[in-house]
Amino acid sequence: MFALYTSNRTEVLAEQLAAVISETGGQDLFTKAIFLVQSREMERMLSQFLADRFGVWGNSKYLLPMQFIEYVCQLLELDLDSGAFDRSILTWRLELLLRDLGDRVLLPLRAYLSGPHTDLKRYQFAKQLAHLFDQYQIMRPELIRAWDAGHRVTLNSSEEWQLCLWKKLREGSSITHRGEVIGALITHLEKRQHSVPAQLQRLFVFGLHTLPPQFLKILTGLATSAAVHFFLLAPCSAYWGDMESRRLKIARESDDGLWPDSNSFHPLLVGLGRQGADFQDMLLEQVEEMIEGPDLFVNHDEKTVMPVLNRLQNGLLNGNVVESDSAASCPEDDDSVVVVSCHSRMRETAVLKDHILKWLTDNPDLGLHDIVVMAPDIQLYADLIPALFKDLPHDISDCRKRRDNRYVEIFLQFLELFRGRFTSTEIFSLLDQPEVGGTFAIGPADLETIKSWLRDVGIRWGLSGEQRYQDGLAQFEAGTWDFGLERMLFGLATGSKDPVGSLIPHGEIEGGDAELLGRFCEFIEVIELSRRDVSKFQNLRSWSSVLHDMARLLFGPTDTADYLALEEMLAGLADPAATYHDKALEFEVIRTWFEFEADAATSVDFLRGRLTFCSMLPMRSIPFKVICLLGLNDREFPKQDRFLPFNLLTEHYEKGDRSQRADDRYQFLEAIMAARSRLYISYLGQSIRTNAKIPPSPVVTELLEAIAQQGGSIKVCHHPLQPFDGSYFSSESELFSHHRYYCTTAKSFLTSTAEVAGPWFQDTIDPPIDIHLRFPDLLDFTANPQRYFVRRILQMTLRTEVELLEDSEPFALDPLERYLVSQELVEVLLDDRDTDIFLEELQQRQLWPLGFPGRQQFQEFCGELEDFAVRVAEENLGMRLENLEFDTEVGSDRLSGIIDSRFEKGQLIYRYGNLRGRDLLRGWLHHLALGKAGVRNGPTKIVLKNATISIASDSGASHNLEEIIELFRAGCRQPSKFFAEAAFAYCQQLIANRSRGRTDPLAKAIKALDHQIDNGYVEELSILFAEPRAIELLDKEFEEICHDFLLPVVEQVEIDTNV
Repeated sequence: MFALYTSNRTEVLAEQLAAVISETGGQDLFTKAIFLVQSREMERMLSQFLADRFGVWGNSKYLLPMQFIEYVCQLLELDLDSGAFDRSILTWRLELLLRDLGDRVLLPLRAYLSGPHTDLKRYQFAKQLAHLFDQYQIMRPELIRAWDAGHRVTLNSSEEWQLCLWKKLREGSSITHRGEVIGALITHLEKRQHSVPAQLQRLFVFGLHTLPPQFLKILTGLATSAAVHFFLLAPCSAYWGDMESRRLKIARESDDGLWPDSNSFHPLLVGLGRQGADFQDMLLEQVEEMIEGPDLFVNHDEKTVMPVLNRLQNGLLNGNVVESDSAASCPEDDDSVVVVSCHSRMRETAVLKDHILKWLTDNPDLGLHDIVVMAPDIQLYADLIPALFKDLPHDISDCRKRRDNRYVEIFLQFLELFRGRFTSTEIFSLLDQPEVGGTFAIGPADLETIKSWLRDVGIRWGLSGEQRYQDGLAQFEAGTWDFGLERMLFGLATGSKDPVGSLIPHGEIEGGDAELLGRFCEFIEVIELSRRDVSKFQNLRSWSSVLHDMARLLFGPTDTADYLALEEMLAGLADPAATYHDKALEFEVIRTWFEFEADAATSVDFLRGRLTFCSMLPMRSIPFKVICLLGLNDREFPKQDRFLPFNLLTEHYEKGDRSQRADDRYQFLEAIMAARSRLYISYLGQSIRTNAKIPPSPVVTELLEAIAQQGGSIKVCHHPLQPFDGSYFSSESELFSHHRYYCTTAKSFLTSTAEVAGPWFQDTIDPPIDIHLRFPDLLDFTANPQRYFVRRILQMTLRTEVELLEDSEPFALDPLERYLVSQELVEVLLDDRDTDIFLEELQQRQLWPLGFPGRQQFQEFCGELEDFAVRVAEENLGMRLENLEFDTEVGSDRLSGIIDSRFEKGQLIYRYGNLRGRDLLRGWLHHLALGKAGVRNGPTKIVLKNATISIASDSGASHNLEEIIELFRAGCRQPSKFFAEAAFAYCQQLIANRSRGRTDPLAKAIKALDHQIDNGYVEELSILFAEPRAIELLDKEFEEICHDFLLPVVEQVEIDTNV
């Protein structure tokens, strides 16, 4: 018996399923109920529904189509094993065959399977062929039978070499292929000389809207001796298998009277439902004795006012469009179909959340479990969803294994190392994973220490010079992991920086970090050992063992579910694949295999009672009150069929053939059918760069046209680029948002410029009074009072302080790097140390270009600095003294710190840079501190690239230091109006005007500050002031500070610019 139950609602079919189960004996505790389904999601839905319907549900078996065939063969005791023709096994068997292309017929393949990366190309080609041969066995049994007989079927030239490969697959093998298994099963069932096991007395087929003809023959064969209950979801209650395509309809209409009349069907059925129509036609052709079930179609009650979605579903059910002149009107506030256009996927996701929050607020009966969000590829949104929906319980299904399983993702990252340059960023990011760092007892604090080591010793890329040479590069050690670790280990052992041969130890690692360095060396050793393993050619069984060992070394002993899943994946490489393939393979083939496995989608976390995100997959027509479709973009959905030129399935179309484009179109039709109260559609409809309109997917356009034909009107809602756009919070706009922060931001844009003039920060802070001041705080404050206020008082930073690791050796130095090296080089020249050794150290630290060009640049740089070093030495202040640690009273405060740069005859500060106001203030503070501590032994000299500042020994008094502390206290309560560089320019111009100068000092100061603002040197001003402009910032208060504080300092020092 073949019973067909058809409805346009899945839940009605489920009710009918429960009724049939009850009528045919109910639940049997000793006999499994067998279900044929297309997806595990349908299995979960049916299990939940039947458990609710019967109170308890169990002892059932849900099978996918190929599993069903194997299960039936097992029950009928048909010894038909097609394992050798399983797609994964077939890939390796074909890879083995493609190694020998000596046959003349295989000559066309030689051109492709030659040259570089032959092994990888051979594997990828074998994988594509395996997919095709698998399809031939199921969809073209007559082609396989002809090949088995040695005959060609098509005129495609590629059939000749495919036939040759197929014959080689069949040579000397008694194992049946899938086509033979299916054919033998059909023959066995057609003979009707068998008794059907109890498990097959009832078969329930649910949720399939298409099947290969061979599968349908198996069902009809079973129906001769068992009860086959087929539950078919169909959008139309009438027979629509004979509807013509749009192409034929256009041709008929263009040729007046030359084509016979044809029934006119709903345009969405014609455009989207070809797959379902073909299956309906197949059912009538192949199923001779069919029992039609009761009428299960559900039509929305015709009302005077009916939502657009209900009218659309009624039109599909009836198979035609209700013309606008007789159609019921739509509610004024109808939002049963919503179409929105956004600029980016992030905005799509954010706008969707606002709509979901609105629906939940407006309808208390609506729960998160009543909403599903689907996209053509949910992976494109998988990183955005957790960030934007973190406050709503949700699940993401159909993501790749590598996303759901961190061990798989990390192990793939580990394998990726061996096809790259072993850069510091790649290896450190691997160690940064807790699953890896934990293996070597390396925590977050340890990672920061290790990162500083890597920067200091100059590790950039390459495990060693030998590894570079083996990879076809120049063999040099500088910047490699081996060389950097050797420097650290020598430095730890010797405790000095004295050269050991050509190696200069890194002496900054102390004994307390020795254990950490050892654990880090163990981690690098795992990578080096693994590299030796992956550099060999090995067979599948050996590769499986090697990968197992690598995983254990990387992750250590663990029995978590995710790690065991990784172990299971790696075991699949050995058994049963190794039985059919025993030749050696290169590592890149194995890495590509693992990447394919890691990218396979999983269907976990579906229908768990929370908001569900998933991909749009075929035959997943599960009803929800609200269905949301994201990413219905032009050229992305429906996907275009890209058939390989040697795909023989394309030679002629047969009903039941799968097509990615047809699948996608039917999925969209199923989504329309499955939405019970609301259908939400979103697409990228505006350019994020130009704001130009972008058309949606063709299926969206077809939907809008169909709605218009039935008298409805759907307006596409175009959302602005920014979530804080004022239209979201205006009563005159249809847009809305639930985000309080964006509302506050939008309001701020409505405030006039005059109202926000002046500083953003307008309060006065009363920080805790600490009478014990630190000398470095005064130095930082006088150099840049606004930066000190933002960073130290407000505890804010505009840019991250984390330094990124470099992955390549330097070819040129940026200005900051050049400046830092110049300071070190000046010290070397003053101490009369060997500059060649210093160059070697710089290159080993990766602070100077390598090779001969680097040496040439260094010699030129030394020439520049030698003159400066001579100027510093000519100050002749005697021997350098030890640093002075002081703690002294200054008025009612105490000041403590350390003063360096002390010499026998005074203090000497030098910097290979041009004169700045901060240089003067730094020297002045040191001079005052020495005087207050009572150890001033001479003048203070500040030697700069373009000037020398001299401060006489008797200059400065205690009250000068008190004035600076008073300025500091004021600058900690609110942003100071003292700008060091602008003030220095102001004072210099004041003094110049006493002779022949005529420039306004304030104009000079404004120019100096504008230069800093324009070049981003004082970015903290953007926090403190609404629109930082020098002409507004440098007011009377600024001039008063210049006259009262800095001008007396400038007048007391001697600045010589004739250098």
